[in-house]
Amino acid sequence: MLDRLFHPSINVRATRYLGALARCSCHRCGREMVAIGIALEAGHQMRIDDGARGGVGPLGGVWRTVRSPAWLFDVEYLPRRVRVRLQRLSPGYRLAERPTTGGHRWLNHCPHCGAVQDDDDLHGEPDVAFMPFSLSAAERIELRAIDGSFVAAIGGHCDDPPLFGAMRRTGRAPT
Repeated sequence: MLDRLFHPSINVRATRYLGALARCSCHRCGREMVAIGIALEAGHQMRIDDGARGGVGPLGGVWRTVRSPAWLFDVEYLPRRVRVRLQRLSPGYRLAERPTTGGHRWLNHCPHCGAVQDDDDLHGEPDVAFMPFSLSAAERIELRAIDGSFVAAIGGHCDDPPLFGAMRRTGRAPT
């Protein structure tokens, strides 16, 4: 498969991105693991349906600047250079069939038992890995800046996540 920077489903872009690391328990074996999430700072752009030109496909939609940070999830496509950088932070982040809805997505895998950790379990409810409910839980999430352009095709995002400003910024991710 030819890996291209342009993909017809790309609907988010930014000049840099954040690899977020959070401790959680594997839903299958119960052992502690570190999951990775993708966050974007305020100023990233989302392609939205403008009601004309056929929706948000390669010729439709418009790019809008988002003025708040966001979590990305249900990631369908990442260009190779982005995948490589995220996998340096978390080798268990890889393409897999999504257990709840089918289809292939970029998902965390338990390093102990190999179980897929669905994005709903990491982002979907208060007080899970990437939706902290308290200041102390937010402070345990580590944000590592990754310089370089970012594009992706995503199925979901959470704008202005709670307690985002309290998460620890620990410098740059390795290149």
